[in-house]
Amino acid sequence: MDFAFTPEHDDLRAAVRRFARHEVAPASRDIDRAERIPSRLLAGLADLGVLGMALSAENGGVGASSLELGVVVEELARADFVVAQLPIMGALTATAVAQAAPAVRDAVLPALLKGTSLVAFSLTEPEAGSDAARIRCRARATGDGYVLDGDKASISNLGAADGIIVLARLDESGVTAFYVPRSAAGLDVALYHDLGCRGLSRGSLGLHGVEVPPDHLIGRPGRGFQLVMRIFDLTRTLIALAAVSTATAAIEDAAAYARERRSMGVPISAHQGVSFVIAEHATTLTAARWLCYRALWLRDQGQPHTTEAAMAKWWAVSTALDAIHSAMLLHGHAGYTDELPQQQRLRDVMGMEWGDGTAQIQKLVIARSLIG
Repeated sequence: MDFAFTPEHDDLRAAVRRFARHEVAPASRDIDRAERIPSRLLAGLADLGVLGMALSAENGGVGASSLELGVVVEELARADFVVAQLPIMGALTATAVAQAAPAVRDAVLPALLKGTSLVAFSLTEPEAGSDAARIRCRARATGDGYVLDGDKASISNLGAADGIIVLARLDESGVTAFYVPRSAAGLDVALYHDLGCRGLSRGSLGLHGVEVPPDHLIGRPGRGFQLVMRIFDLTRTLIALAAVSTATAAIEDAAAYARERRSMGVPISAHQGVSFVIAEHATTLTAARWLCYRALWLRDQGQPHTTEAAMAKWWAVSTALDAIHSAMLLHGHAGYTDELPQQQRLRDVMGMEWGDGTAQIQKLVIARSLIG
């Protein structure tokens, strides 16, 4: 059993950490306030080669492993949780676009990898969240392509996206994925003003007789749900790892503050009521981190990892939230202000309690694997 990263992993981590410290961290508060991610950060991520990095070389990627994606996400999340979501979403959207017909793939994929364009992924509906198999959005074939009708909800990056991957039920074929340009007629976009993850410009989408050409179908008819489920184990694990990394940064900040802040003539770190809290969260975060990396390792080995991914998504996110909350409390009243990043970290990670599946769904996945 080897818990060591390779020299290549270490080099990748160092490169992403430099970018995260010098470019991402100083922009974190502005991303939250402006509710958008600056184009220069997207360009920087593209220069690092981390947008769609899991794609094959022929599709513009480098065939990165799941562990390498984990290293990238972990380092970005230390600086800003929202920016860390971009390679996670890229793993989903770029993989889907790469399966599209050449007319879509060749036009959309290069811009995605260069960071000059974003594609949103639309699965959730007002009446179908975690139960994605019950989606009601409909697609019907016509002589000129397809017509889509329905409502979608909770779509990240919708505000900045140039196109949307829409999952709809196609006639008798079943759930099918389509690429819909943002300029398509019949789209009704409404953006949310979220508590956290504001830079992801989340929103809802209405599709009213939206026409798309036949070559805008992604993959095969009726295979859209399988396309999603194959990647969900990866994205769920990466989201969990990002939450753990953000929480680790919060605890490290709290530890530094505890060494400086004095109470009753000594640093507050001298009080067990403070130092034990930090010790406890450092322990649980370390355990959660390795749970995430084990799930990624299993994926790279081609072994089943759905249960481990569900464990990570539920427990690691919950553990991270508890740690960030404690870190915010240890900073006293200042931790509640937007002058410190703790409250932003809490708001951002909180959104992942239901993103990519709620804790209840993850527990159901785990229970089914253990009990049947």
